[in-house]
Amino acid sequence: MIIRQTDITRSPGQSTAPRASWRRWLPVLLPFLVLVLPACNIVGPAYYFISGPEKMPRAYELPKDRLAVVFIDDRDNRLPRRSLRLTIAEAAEKALLRERVVKEMVRGADALAVVAGEKAGEPMSIVEVGRALRTKDGRPVDLMIYVAIDAFSLTPDGEEFYPTASMSVKVIDPVADQRLWPADKLGFPLNVTPKRQAKGAPRSTSEIAKAQNALAEFCGTAVAELFFETVARDSTRAPG
Repeated sequence: MIIRQTDITRSPGQSTAPRASWRRWLPVLLPFLVLVLPACNIVGPAYYFISGPEKMPRAYELPKDRLAVVFIDDRDNRLPRRSLRLTIAEAAEKALLRERVVKEMVRGADALAVVAGEKAGEPMSIVEVGRALRTKDGRPVDLMIYVAIDAFSLTPDGEEFYPTASMSVKVIDPVADQRLWPADKLGFPLNVTPKRQAKGAPRSTSEIAKAQNALAEFCGTAVAELFFETVARDSTRAPG
């Protein structure tokens, strides 16, 4: 199934209007800022006003017009529940489409359905998974965001609630059998750590499942944020 940018709705009240071109007034405003701000505080506020908050740059620019898919690979069973692969993929899809990084995507669920048919002891290669995915009209997936799960945990000791996860990310063209990014064949290391929780580690089955889902969604968003610029303080890639 294909999902498009138009399938992702913006949050209520979120503006879709073009950003105001206020920067053209900076040459006029800057001297005023220098005069009115206290001398010892000129640089910080003035710089913030001109440049805005610190940005977290994208790690790689995806080819926008290709048909993409997010494939979550957990063949070493690092995730406590298999359904979390889909949670991660869907969070990444939503963010990529919302930010208009790509135009169309095949659902990650379709990629997971392909590997569900693997024969025991004969895992499919990444390229084989990608080439098995096509639209109803026969278009091939030619951009795969491949995510291998290396670690996924809610607590380091059974007591402290400190969720963390580690992933390795690659961008692959399965049609050409070519790795587009990164140069390192092992993939781009992505470590995520949500903000520490004051309470202890979850105990009940429902609390554990809820926390696992939240961490999985956080992981998916972090994967997507590799491919577009974000405000550093709000980025899932920033230290927790």
